[in-house]
Amino acid sequence: MTKLALAELQLLGPKRKGLVFTTTGTTPVSGFFKGRLVLHKDMIAYLKAKQIEEGGDPDKVEVPNWRLHDIRRTGATHLQSLRVPVEVTESVLNHISGTRAGVAGIYNRYRYDDEKRTALDAWDAKLRSLLST
Repeated sequence: MTKLALAELQLLGPKRKGLVFTTTGTTPVSGFFKGRLVLHKDMIAYLKAKQIEEGGDPDKVEVPNWRLHDIRRTGATHLQSLRVPVEVTESVLNHISGTRAGVAGIYNRYRYDDEKRTALDAWDAKLRSLLST
């Protein structure tokens, strides 16, 4: 887990037994569409502020139709740009295809824990560099 992700989790408050990602404290997160709307609103606000900062027109800011799954695609794309092997990227995403499907998946039970840690540390550094620009 990245340092940024750990910091966000610590903002959730004291550790309790049970669910980490919950809105009620007793059930898993639901209402992803509502969460997507909030994230979309925050992205627009951020981009408009950035546009003003750079002397542009904030009214021209748009975020085309996107889905929460696009965040996984973005993560996978950036992991590949950081030269993370495909099988490690798939393991980070808990994705079973290509290198972990079929016969390869039956015989290869390696979990890639150390490699996932290295990959997510690299992703953390990339996110931090993007946030500092």
